[in-house]
This record gives sequence, C-alpha cells and structure tokens, in this order.
Amino acid sequence: MEILHLKNLVKSYPDGNQEREIIADLNLKLKQGEVVAVVGPSGSGKSTFLSMAGLLITPNAGEIQIKGTNTSSLNDEEKTLFRKEHIGYIFQGSHLIPYLKVKEQLQIIQSLSDYQNNKEIDKLLLDLGISHRAEAYPEALSGGEKQRVAIARAFINHPSLILADEPTANLDESLGREIIDMIRRQVKARDTAAIVVTHDTSLLSLMDRVYRLNQGQLEEMQV
Repeated sequence: MEILHLKNLVKSYPDGNQEREIIADLNLKLKQGEVVAVVGPSGSGKSTFLSMAGLLITPNAGEIQIKGTNTSSLNDEEKTLFRKEHIGYIFQGSHLIPYLKVKEQLQIIQSLSDYQNNKEIDKLLLDLGISHRAEAYPEALSGGEKQRVAIARAFINHPSLILADEPTANLDESLGREIIDMIRRQVKARDTAAIVVTHDTSLLSLMDRVYRLNQGQLEEMQV
C-alpha cells in the first residue's frame, strides 16, 4: 500500500525583491514497510521538505497524498486532526515532559485520540527494551533511553507515517544504529513507513532507500 506520495512539490520564500526556491518539482513515493533516508548539506531544504511532508507548512505548488488522501483539500483544522491520526514525529531531542513518568508520557499521547490501552503501552516499552523504566522520570533516563521513549511516543497511536528529524544527532554511532534499527523494526512490524533525515552516513546501510536533496529535488543514491 502506498503511504505517501509527494507530487511536483514547490516551495519558495521571499528573499529581498525575489523569490528563493527551496524545493523545486520534488517527487517521492513511499510504501508500507519502507524506511528511507534523506541526506544533504545544511541549507539544502531538508527541514522544509520534512515540514511539508508532515503538513506543517504548505507548498506553493504540488500535491501531498497520505494514504490516498489529497491533503491540499483540507483546511487548517482538518490538517491538525489528520496529523494527529496519521503522522508520528521523532526529533533530534526527545522533548519529554519532565514531570511525567515514562508510561505517563505515552498515556497522555493515547488520550489525545480518545484511546487508552495500557497493555499496548507495556508491549511497546518491552519491544524497545525500556519496560523496566516505565515508572522513571526523564531526568533519570540516559540519552538513549530518552530517545527510545520518543520512538514509543511516535508509534503509540499507530500512525501511517513516521517523520524523524536527525533522531540520532545526540547519540554516539553505536547507539545511533541501535535507535535506527528500533525504528526500522517498528515500521516493519506495524506496516507503517518512515522518512529519516540524517547527516550520519554510517546509518544509511540500514535504510531501504537513500535520497540526497540537491537543488530542491530528491536524487536516489546507491549505498
């Protein structure tokens, strides 16, 4: 099943008296179970690309389809609801709520969808190797443990699409590969799909496909 289809996306911003084109006729198809990486130098438009895929900013032209829905037909309120149902985010920092225990971090995300299932939370924490930290506060967690909680938070509501922005930037190479492997295993097990923006070339062998963002377009790379 096709999860994401980006068709001829264009995004530009005012730059003095001109328009600076960041994304130019960009296309991408992503199927269920796929994990793809997007690489490129700073300033190449990776954050803009990911924000458009996540419906956080609107392209000047083109179409974003997620599970067959043309999202350009949605208003702002509908996009917010659509994101909540279909998209999970993993960031460079874990952004955990400091006064909530690990299990509570996931319960509060579940509550946003009017869905509560402690057994599912327990299983996900077990799958990610942090079930023994369920009652711990973020300050007691290591960097790797915090990022595992962030992964759990992204997957807990069964999103169609995971968007990960430099999820291993604060981790060493070994731990970074472990985190990406966890994301990959969850994507395969849950029939979702993921885009990982990264600078870390050591992770690329774990991806199904790798793209370089160059002059506003995605070019597939051989790894």
